[in-house]
Amino acid sequence: MHYGGGVTVYDDTVHLESDFEVGPGPKFHVYLVPSPDIASASQVKGTMFVDLGRLHAAEDFLGLSPEEVAYIEMKLALGKQLRAERKRQRLSQKAVADRIKSSQSRVAKMEAGDSAVSLDLLVKSLFSLGPTKKDLAKAIASTARAHAT
Repeated sequence: MHYGGGVTVYDDTVHLESDFEVGPGPKFHVYLVPSPDIASASQVKGTMFVDLGRLHAAEDFLGLSPEEVAYIEMKLALGKQLRAERKRQRLSQKAVADRIKSSQSRVAKMEAGDSAVSLDLLVKSLFSLGPTKKDLAKAIASTARAHAT
């Protein structure tokens, strides 16, 4: 079941945006179907579809420890908060970049949770937009709750 997030389909490529989510459970079988109304395996078999195979959780595929997963989820949550705060203030990535004396591409990487971005820069950038330590703690705590369920 697709929970949300962006999906862009090109002639020969399917791009899953960083906010793309599926669920429930750790492993999924993925089909591309022509309608969002198709929700069950039996409905899939009765229509045109493309079978993309099984989708495994990233931590299984990459062999990540629970601590590494928690760290990645925290960076993603902070990146998502940076994007939300930027949009709330109606700022462009370039405007945020100017504020933190960085580049637009670096802000895009922060929002996407790119591994090349330091946690230090991500937190400083968030503080430059106004969220408090308490706001950041809530974002981090929400990932811990989601990971515990």
